[in-house]
Amino acid sequence: SNLSDVYFSSTAVLASLSLGTFLLRHPLKTWSKEATNLGTALFVALATAEVNSLILNSWVTNLMFDRNNIEFLQAAKTSDDVERLIRNDSKYRIVNNKFNLFNSISMVSSLVYHGIQWYHLFFLADKCLVL
Repeated sequence: SNLSDVYFSSTAVLASLSLGTFLLRHPLKTWSKEATNLGTALFVALATAEVNSLILNSWVTNLMFDRNNIEFLQAAKTSDDVERLIRNDSKYRIVNNKFNLFNSISMVSSLVYHGIQWYHLFFLADKCLVL
């Protein structure tokens, strides 16, 4: 849980830096179609990083702790024990389903963020490439 705080905070900072440096180099009034596409993409990257950092990370972490507490209280030590909990314990099943949902949303959000950063990297490489 501590590592995810660092990871999501750093992605938000890096997304801010990417957008900020892009805006310094390309003021809004001078945007071409290509710059508009990249500027919009960098804004989306910042939004996804912030949503992950400020909202999804805490939800997923709290649900993980709730799930682990139930597993501890029910003495679930093996995957068979966890499967039994999923089948027989409605509270565990609800917490587990919510955890899976929000963790999946967080992963998709991270993929969007990283995809946009790769797009930005290729944009920069294309501008710097001299043949």
